[in-house]
Amino acid sequence: MRRAWPARAFMRAQQGVAAIEAALVLPIMVFFIVGIVELYQYYRADAIMTRASFSVADGLAMQPDLHAGGPCNLTDHVCTYGAIMPELMRPVDYAQGGTLQIRLFTTQEKTTGSGKNITSQTVWKTSPEWGRTCNGAGTCSSFTGAYQGTDMPAPNKDDTILVVEVIQEYEPFMISSRFWQALGGKKTLKSTSFYRPRFDDLKTLQN
Repeated sequence: MRRAWPARAFMRAQQGVAAIEAALVLPIMVFFIVGIVELYQYYRADAIMTRASFSVADGLAMQPDLHAGGPCNLTDHVCTYGAIMPELMRPVDYAQGGTLQIRLFTTQEKTTGSGKNITSQTVWKTSPEWGRTCNGAGTCSSFTGAYQGTDMPAPNKDDTILVVEVIQEYEPFMISSRFWQALGGKKTLKSTSFYRPRFDDLKTLQN
């Protein structure tokens, strides 16, 4: 019986060490798992936005003409695309902090130099021919802001392009807001799609 005491003491010591290790490792493991889930949610939202912007640009580009007003259930009415955005963005809560921006740009010839050294270059116009912005509730209004990015495709002479931007305010799902603020706070995600229309009539938005 006396020889068993050292073994029992050893086992108790090992159990104590295991409890300490669990107390140290378990929170780290939980945080690691939560972080993986949060990253998945973030990249899933970004992928959904990319799909939505492409779908809207593709749908608009196939129309022979586009109308500014309603009804907002026809594919040739711009407001229709603002109305369907909550469905395209599921399960992202697009109604809270979501925005859709649609603009159509044309080209112009830019000349440089003088005399015999004059050169002409085709560039995109700074201001769009027309534009619409739709909020998360699907309400659309006129929008003529310049495109701030530098990634528009190289233009051809007399070219036309649709620029569709989906903007979403993203907040974490599981990590506390205080901790997320330390990592940069609320994120504004943006996805942009470019599509050349199939018909020149899209240069003018019909009433």
